[in-house]
Amino acid sequence: MSATRPAGTRLAPAARHAVTDPRLEATPERADVLSTRTRPGTYLTLAHNPNIAVAYAMFWDETHRGGRVEHTIKELMRIAIAQLLGCQFCADQRSVMALDHGLEENDAQACCAPRVRSSRSADRRRAALRPRAGARLARR
Repeated sequence: MSATRPAGTRLAPAARHAVTDPRLEATPERADVLSTRTRPGTYLTLAHNPNIAVAYAMFWDETHRGGRVEHTIKELMRIAIAQLLGCQFCADQRSVMALDHGLEENDAQACCAPRVRSSRSADRRRAALRPRAGARLARR
């Protein structure tokens, strides 16, 4: 069931043709469309346990693609968290939806800096990335 294992990983992704669970068959292709850098490897690796892969895909869709918070803000928060946790793989990924809604790479690169400096650092953007800034905005 496994494909070639990428460098630095412990578990090889499942081969696409080996993913037979109907709940997962379209997920790798969807990941190809919705992310600029993520390959479907995450879902193919999780496909070794289809229930986990399906639950993760549902969680990701709900938290990162649904809801009322602007997608660009969610994407900046996701990148900042990945950088703080030291996961460069995750920090280097970009959402096509966020790019389509105006995410600029300068903002993505700057979002974990001690003081967010960006050509377009609007109050909402700074508040999402700096809790103290958010608290000040709430008191206005």
